[in-house]
Amino acid sequence: MSEHSLLASGHFDRAKIFQSAGGKGANLSQYHGVPVLVMAPFDRERGTFNDMRGLVVIDSDVVLFGTLMTVQQELDRNMDRSPSDPSIVERRSRMRGNDETWCLLVASWHGGEIQDALRRLDPTPE
Repeated sequence: MSEHSLLASGHFDRAKIFQSAGGKGANLSQYHGVPVLVMAPFDRERGTFNDMRGLVVIDSDVVLFGTLMTVQQELDRNMDRSPSDPSIVERRSRMRGNDETWCLLVASWHGGEIQDALRRLDPTPE
């Protein structure tokens, strides 16, 4: 999947994160007034992934990291106060309260390929 993003919640110090990443070749930009740290793909990804990435800290408790296109889309949704995707909300609601790590894949452009692959890995019957 070439378009992707990572969303993390916690407590994040934007100034320290941006200062640290800035020393590694990242550049500070803005999108609709929101500071965005723009960086090139990691060395280990070159050759398979060439898109620039964006890192955003929203209100010090949410970090968004992904391709610039996905970061901009997520920021637009956040600014518009758009409702969350119902399928993501539903899947997130099934997780236990003490789950500290989770991953949700949303890839409608791949049809059922990813769901079929994940279904084969799931030991529970449907």
